[in-house]
Amino acid sequence: MAIEDLYIKCREKAQKHQMFYHYTNLESLLYILSSCSFRLSLISNVNDIEEESRFMDIKKNKVFLACFSHHHDESIPLWKIYSKDNYGLRLGFPNIDFLNSKDKYYYIAEGKKVKFPCENWEIRDADIFDVEYVKDPYDHVNYFDPLDTGAQVPYPINLGIIKRKAWDYEAETRARVYIDVVKGVSSLLLEQKSLAPRNPFISYIFCRLTKNELEKMTITFNPFMSNLLKDLIKLAVTTYVPYFNPNNFRDSELENRIRS
Repeated sequence: MAIEDLYIKCREKAQKHQMFYHYTNLESLLYILSSCSFRLSLISNVNDIEEESRFMDIKKNKVFLACFSHHHDESIPLWKIYSKDNYGLRLGFPNIDFLNSKDKYYYIAEGKKVKFPCENWEIRDADIFDVEYVKDPYDHVNYFDPLDTGAQVPYPINLGIIKRKAWDYEAETRARVYIDVVKGVSSLLLEQKSLAPRNPFISYIFCRLTKNELEKMTITFNPFMSNLLKDLIKLAVTTYVPYFNPNNFRDSELENRIRS
């Protein structure tokens, strides 16, 4: 398979999963409930610092990710990495198609929600992919001839879709959103007599959630969490979302094994 075809392969694989799990902390859960939205982080904020280092300057600050595991069994490494102490939670979604909808995205500037498209920026691509774990991500390049002289310039491809094999325990599915300038605006800062890329200064973007999407979410408690804290979380969740199904609260499958 040509590395150019990986985009299609990873997108098709992501459509086959029955559940998607997001390991997070209590603070993030309360934000999801209070704002009815899901946060995506700039790729430079993910745990694999190598990913952002492969970006060309013109792509900087333009790719945002929401990360999930499609592995049904709980993962102790993911509990440890993505949840704070014993306050972690695993959010489950029967599908994450809502992250495909370009018209649901916004960012926050000066305390206000700014919808896309806005000012100079628009959502170019929003899609869901399984991460492909490869031996060397730097092998994923294509070439172009910018001056039509025969001089081939390499550029990285499959950004945000590939990671090294060392990360394959995460069994990761990602929502990847790419933003860029709106039609008619240059990708370079020409008006400033500069050839520097025009890049946004946004650290996070947000996707709005509907009542139906929140209703279907499951919440699994950290295996080390006390019963008192579980009850407080249940109270907080039902305060924000009165229609939340109490059957969607789950004790960890690891809890009895850890405490026995």
